[in-house]
Amino acid sequence: MSIPRRSALSAFLLAVVVTGLSGPAAAPAAAQTTWTVDLLGDENDGACTPGDCSLREAVAAAASGDTVVFDLPGSPPWTLRLATGAGLGPIGISQAVAILGPGSAELTISGDTDANGTGDLRLFDVAATGALELADLSLRDGRAVSAASRDGGCIRSAGSLSLLRVEIAGCRAWSGGTTGFTGNPGGSGGSIYNAVGAVLTVDLSSFTGNRAGKGDIGPDGMAGAPGGHGGAIANAGFATVRRSSFLSNFAGDGGQPWGHGGDGGAIANRAGGSLRLDDSTLATNRSGDGVCQAFGNGADGRGGGLHSAGETAVNNSTLSGNALGSVAGCTAAQGGGLAVSAGVTRLRNVTVAGNTANGAGGGLARDGGTLRLRHLLAGGNAANGVNKDCTTNVAAEVVSEGYNVVGVINGCAGLTATGDQTGTSGAPLAIGVGPLADHGGPTLTRPLLEGSPAIDAGDPGAGCLAWDPVGAVDLPMTTDQRGELRPTDGDGDTVALCDAGAFEAPAVEPVEHLLSVTLAGSGAGAVTSDPAGIDCPGDCSESYLEGTQVELLAQADTDSQFTGWSGDCAGTGACLLTMSAARAVTATFTARFDLTVSLAGDGAGTVTSSPAGIDCPGTCAATYLDQEPVTLSAEASPGSFFAGWSGDCAGSGDCLLVLSADRAAVATFLSESLFSDDFESGTYCAWSQVAGGGEPCP
Repeated sequence: MSIPRRSALSAFLLAVVVTGLSGPAAAPAAAQTTWTVDLLGDENDGACTPGDCSLREAVAAAASGDTVVFDLPGSPPWTLRLATGAGLGPIGISQAVAILGPGSAELTISGDTDANGTGDLRLFDVAATGALELADLSLRDGRAVSAASRDGGCIRSAGSLSLLRVEIAGCRAWSGGTTGFTGNPGGSGGSIYNAVGAVLTVDLSSFTGNRAGKGDIGPDGMAGAPGGHGGAIANAGFATVRRSSFLSNFAGDGGQPWGHGGDGGAIANRAGGSLRLDDSTLATNRSGDGVCQAFGNGADGRGGGLHSAGETAVNNSTLSGNALGSVAGCTAAQGGGLAVSAGVTRLRNVTVAGNTANGAGGGLARDGGTLRLRHLLAGGNAANGVNKDCTTNVAAEVVSEGYNVVGVINGCAGLTATGDQTGTSGAPLAIGVGPLADHGGPTLTRPLLEGSPAIDAGDPGAGCLAWDPVGAVDLPMTTDQRGELRPTDGDGDTVALCDAGAFEAPAVEPVEHLLSVTLAGSGAGAVTSDPAGIDCPGDCSESYLEGTQVELLAQADTDSQFTGWSGDCAGTGACLLTMSAARAVTATFTARFDLTVSLAGDGAGTVTSSPAGIDCPGTCAATYLDQEPVTLSAEASPGSFFAGWSGDCAGSGDCLLVLSADRAAVATFLSESLFSDDFESGTYCAWSQVAGGGEPCP
């Protein structure tokens, strides 16, 4: 059969052997050997020969840098059960060896010796000098069986451990007994315990149904021992986990009579540990249950999904559906999704939704250390207190690095940095995420729904950044949890920004709406827009992006006047439009005509207009709109009389003009002559100097 390819770790180890890291030229490396396992049974007779080589014998025969592969009898799936007894038990690793399987669905290595569903032994012990690489296989039902070796149900590592495409399920750290009153805490690391100084690398792997151990009974009736930490992984060294799933793992229960539950239903990063968790999902995990008694209560463990007491960075990952204990524990605890009790924990583009706490902080909780948040998406979490999504006992230790979207901010009210969007318990912000499901990529995710405030909510300058706790540096984040490219233009505004949370919404075509302008009326003028696009006449329609604010400005020609908007605007001021739909606007320009009045005759008088404009002498010309009715009124001064109109007016009464062109009117005022009728009446009468004018004297 063909030999599976070695992973990047193996290639790196080989490069170290071949080239050396310092000093003079290295000696030639010894030739590597590939050992083939062809027995399903577990034995240790000291030989690994064709037709008679167990996994244990292949590992024992392997020198540092060798590879173990499989050519098993029959057809897959195969289950290789380790055995107990003299020379058997957990397989020890003290050299660098790679065990490469045919696929996780085809080969399982089990610690259940008798296939009764109960693990009987741990699978692997990696010494400080050892480097174990596992790829393309499954590990099941490993168990730590003593208080003296309590940690790591499937693997306990003090050296280097690498997992690639490995499934681990049903493993369990040591659980305390019901007698003895020794007060031993439950074992940590249901599947893997990574010791101080050890290095763990996990990629494209899954952890399902693993459990940390239950605490022992307390000595002499004192408080019971706490449950173990890290239902799947307990890390006290250096751990990097990528593209992996942690589902339905459980931290240990507290021991009688009132022991506390263990922390970190999926992962516990212990004091002094360094953890980087990228592109992964922690879902439906639970912290350990505390023990309830009438005379004392143990609290449920902290961090239903993840508990951090060391240096932790979570990038591009999802925490969903995790819970504290049974949620109805007798003593409330905090942090259904994540709890931080020491060190610095950084969350970058993490989605925390649908988690539950029986105290405060259904999503996130901090009671020690520092929690730093950037591009976080948190909402829809549940808690018995008001602090559903986030809680802390020292507000200053939850630090916003900006652009977070949090549904209920009560409990972490300091998240007011640039770009933060938050709601309160009285007015929660709906974060707009769908259910946890397969939306592409190697892990389950929660998609962003249309209209989610997380879409394009990221930093327009720095973009998305992952945190590397080992190098203490920001690194570019170019994909989301699924491996889809970041950023995309998810809101159709032509600007691609990172989304908050672990899921990048797909790009959408920009949404545009048409704005149309029509010119009407007897006059002439132009309409322009800000932003540019409309310059009518000429260019009288333009498409604008959804939500664009457009201002239309009307400018009449010199012989016209702008008389108003109709359609989607009204009035005569600036037209302000929000382009949330197609818009149509009509601008009416009305022609203007000059009306000129001249005064004639030797008399005096005035001519005024209604509407105002003419007040002659003084103002003898005015401009009026097309079809505007104008009434001219003449009034003679004392000693004169109005003799009548000429030009575009006639008669001696008021002159009514409806302007449709320039008009001119002449008003004639004449002087009066005074005569005395001494002979007949003794009164004065007027006689016009114009023959035939006026009334004759009696």
